[in-house]
Amino acid sequence: MLKTLPLDEDQDPPADWHFDLLGMSHAEAARSVKHLLEDVAEALLRCEDMAAYLSTSLFAFWAVDAAYSLDGRRNLVVKDCARRLLRHYTMLSLTCFQ
Repeated sequence: MLKTLPLDEDQDPPADWHFDLLGMSHAEAARSVKHLLEDVAEALLRCEDMAAYLSTSLFAFWAVDAAYSLDGRRNLVVKDCARRLLRHYTMLSLTCFQ
C-alpha cells in the first residue's frame, strides 16, 4: 500500500490542506505519515498479547486514514486498505474478548 501513495514533495496537497492550521508543509506531513506506517507495521509483528494486537490494529487504521487524507488523489487502494483495517479491528474487538 505504501508504494501506491504519492507521499513526496512532488504531489499537490489536497484542497482542504491548511498550512497555517497544521504548522507543517504537506511534504513534511507525508514523510511523517510514511514513517509512522512503517513503524506500525513493525509494531504489529512484535505484539505479544491480544490486547496489544487489538490496540495496534486500531492505530494501524488511524495511520492509514491519515495517509488517505494526505493523498490529494483520494487513492482507492488506500481507501480500501483503511476500510479493511477498520473491519478487521471491529471484528477482532467483538470476538477476542467474549
